[in-house]
Amino acid sequence: MTFFMQLREQIRKLITEHESVLSGVIKGIMTFIALRVIVSSFGYSEVLSQLWLQLVVSVLCAFVPMSALALVIEVYIVLELLSLSRMVALVAVILVDSLVAVAPTIQVEGTASSIN
Repeated sequence: MTFFMQLREQIRKLITEHESVLSGVIKGIMTFIALRVIVSSFGYSEVLSQLWLQLVVSVLCAFVPMSALALVIEVYIVLELLSLSRMVALVAVILVDSLVAVAPTIQVEGTASSIN
């Protein structure tokens, strides 16, 4: 039993020492998975469907703040939709941006304040 407690403490110590590196790796992996899902769902652009480009974007996203990942993924989706049609991409941009503008004012049932 003490072995497992010591192992747990060593793992916690390792994680706290290398938290920034692990955070970057996790963000990069999450971005890569998101881009792969986008390409498998859309796949209209041959350039954006290339694996090396997705890897480069994922590595770059490992160094940006978490809030910027949503913007990078939105831009990637819009570029995919631009390969399909300009009108479809424009509608997607309008819908996403209007949702972002309205989201802070949405109230959850049972609460009196807005979501911040």
